[in-house]
Amino acid sequence: MIHSNVFEAIQNESGIRRINNIYIDRDGNSEDNSFSIEQLMIEIDFKLWVFQVNREFDEIELILKSKLEINFEEYKEFNSLSNLKGLEIGSLFAIINERGYTDGVKLKLFSGILTSGTPPFCGTLTLISLASGLQYELSSVGIDTYLI
Repeated sequence: MIHSNVFEAIQNESGIRRINNIYIDRDGNSEDNSFSIEQLMIEIDFKLWVFQVNREFDEIELILKSKLEINFEEYKEFNSLSNLKGLEIGSLFAIINERGYTDGVKLKLFSGILTSGTPPFCGTLTLISLASGLQYELSSVGIDTYLI
């Protein structure tokens, strides 16, 4: 079995993973309607989960930060994902290619408190690393819904 260390940064994080805010950093050359982004930042419990492409290894990486080194005003709140505020991240899955590189991640999203039984499933946020940056897809259904 191939293992990924993409979630190593958050392995000691405990508690409810409720999304307080979500921001993106767009490439200056990308269009506003493009699904290619440089970074996706999810604010959870006063910490930032920063997803980005590690260009050296051409794979996705997750960095945990307590604050950004730059002003938040330089980032745009991503309106099409702003409906994720208040949802909770349940399971996290690494997408690993045949060479052992982590090409992406899937985050299962739920509404309600995960500790209170079985909360309603809301969707899956998938992030894929490409040479051009991160690509994302938000889906409320999919094959993974039937596998899990």
